[in-house]
Amino acid sequence: MSMWAPIVYGRTYEVDFRLLALPQDFQQAEQDWIMAHIQVMTRSAEDLQQKPRWAVFKSDRLCVVGIVCRVIDLIGDTLIEGQDLTRDQKKRPLYTFVGYATRTNQESIQLPAYTNKDLRLFRYPYEKYVIVNWQAKLYEERSRIAILTDYQHLDYSQVIIPGNLELEIWTLNLVEDEVVYIWGNSPENQNYLWAAAALQISRGKNVSLCLDLPSRSCATNSPFLNVTIGGITQKEKIIRIPTSGSTFEQEKVPNSSRDKTNQSTTIKDTSNWVSWVLQSICSFFESLLGKIPGQKQMDRRSTPEQLTSEDRMRGFKEKTQEDKTNQDESGGW
Repeated sequence: MSMWAPIVYGRTYEVDFRLLALPQDFQQAEQDWIMAHIQVMTRSAEDLQQKPRWAVFKSDRLCVVGIVCRVIDLIGDTLIEGQDLTRDQKKRPLYTFVGYATRTNQESIQLPAYTNKDLRLFRYPYEKYVIVNWQAKLYEERSRIAILTDYQHLDYSQVIIPGNLELEIWTLNLVEDEVVYIWGNSPENQNYLWAAAALQISRGKNVSLCLDLPSRSCATNSPFLNVTIGGITQKEKIIRIPTSGSTFEQEKVPNSSRDKTNQSTTIKDTSNWVSWVLQSICSFFESLLGKIPGQKQMDRRSTPEQLTSEDRMRGFKEKTQEDKTNQDESGGW
């Protein structure tokens, strides 16, 4: 069996969501990597009722398996050490991510079996690491620092690989960073895809799979390359949505688009040059007119309509700078 260390992300009675437990050897980049996946899994938490989301994601150094679910679906509604760990101080029902991480420097990694609503494998870490933090206050160090966990042997049922798993329909996206493969949420799809992930991981391949994301937008705007969502009748392959600061590769611009961009830039440059020539000619004649007796007095009575296009544009820019607000800054100015 592989050696696994627990990960718990959630909130406690008073303190907001954060990593409550984390493997003791995690670097900051590895924390960021797992949080990118957890944040996608916890979207639309109102859809989690009796529908836990399972995920597995593996890099060259780490493999993580975990679930996102309502806490009451994980531990029930019984009090634990006299405390109700399913609701915060405002009586809001809580949800959580609980998982395990293992290092890839082992002979092989055996993935736990997908058991849908049977979440017993993940109950113990939640109870252990949430109870000790449940009454944490914002001013206490424990509200900011995760408990460090050790790698240990984990007792679980391993995945059974079906004989027809090599069919094209179950082929996972392993290397196409710019696209996401999407399947429907049927039990058959979920079981076969989990087995397909286990097979690829046993072969040393990197995999990212999440079962039961709430929407296409969640699927495409995420680090996952393979997902299931409701309402899908057949396998789909769709382009990922690039976002600023995203950790996944941005969609590449086709040559035709680049050509159009270059043409647009050329036209814009030509237009700017013609405008400059016309403005120079206007300035030349204005300087001649300025030498005519009585002309200076007329110039002093010039109206805004007699301003050059360059002057009007300068005034517009100054006005927009004065009118900017903090809201404008966030709105794309």
